[in-house]
Amino acid sequence: MIQFIISATFSQSAIACYLLWKKLRKNAPEQYLMLWLIITCISFLIKIILTHFVSKDSFLHLFSVPLSLANGALLYLYVMEKSHNLIFELKEQLTHLSLLFFGLLFYAFCSISYHLTGEEYFVNTYQISIAITTIVSNTIYLGYILYLNYSDPKKYEAISWLKFPIIILLIPFLLSFNFLLGIEKVNFFIRVHGYCSGFVFVILIVQKYLLQSDSQEIINEIKPSKYKNSGLKTEQARNYVNQLEELMKKEKLYLNQELSLNDLAEKLDQPKHHLSEALNTVLEKNFYQYTNAYRVEEAQKQLKNGFNENILQLAYSSGFSSKTTFNTHFKKITGMTPVQYKKSLA
Repeated sequence: MIQFIISATFSQSAIACYLLWKKLRKNAPEQYLMLWLIITCISFLIKIILTHFVSKDSFLHLFSVPLSLANGALLYLYVMEKSHNLIFELKEQLTHLSLLFFGLLFYAFCSISYHLTGEEYFVNTYQISIAITTIVSNTIYLGYILYLNYSDPKKYEAISWLKFPIIILLIPFLLSFNFLLGIEKVNFFIRVHGYCSGFVFVILIVQKYLLQSDSQEIINEIKPSKYKNSGLKTEQARNYVNQLEELMKKEKLYLNQELSLNDLAEKLDQPKHHLSEALNTVLEKNFYQYTNAYRVEEAQKQLKNGFNENILQLAYSSGFSSKTTFNTHFKKITGMTPVQYKKSLA
């Protein structure tokens, strides 16, 4: 039965990877989910191979354990990019995944030491250290994500579907604190975490990709069907957008770092929700995507005109309130960082 669950989870994770890969755009937050599923595939594939071809006493059976150190970090990166419209730099990504690399290096050290000396000390030390690190780190990451979901449901609406899977994934980590008290063995943690993770991925596949078939959500596009019952007519929506375009170009409102949807609605003397709907249905952009596109265009113009200040000053002069947000949106729209874009003009 256990072997069937392991095999089924491996297959389902592989299918989910394929679905994500087919729908994934460059720099999409779903890259972290795909990496999460790839790690799961590798973990369960290792278990399948070792179960059939390697003795149960072999140190190799412990190789897949540190892979679970990446679970919480990858979900955190996905949630933050998805909800805050950010793109993490490689340095930040590696920082959050540093425990995974530590776990793999520690496995190599303990494995070599065990084979050279035959001392059970290295097996026990490895199991205890990795178990404690995995339990604590994943509980913190997953607990924080769950907290975000419940603290501000509107802001984190895009990742609300993760609530149930995270609760399920948290269960084995919380139960595993029994091990820290000396009540249960390390193997209990390993089994429960591995199989529970498998069920989480099954839920992810069924709920997110098989039942919903929501390819537009994966590539972060706006679904016009959201407004199918709206009283705003298409021609009226286009008229709102045309008025807004004229206003933005004439007054350069996007240069105001504090600009809000309310400000634009007041300028046009139109209801806020009508303006938001017009942007989504006509341009397929939300307010932030719309204004930041103007700001990136402004930054490009300044760079073409020989802007010689630092990147932070360029961000401020274009209407952005922070360097990180500026870099994120500039790269998302142009495919290059501001520095790379400036060099391409030389």
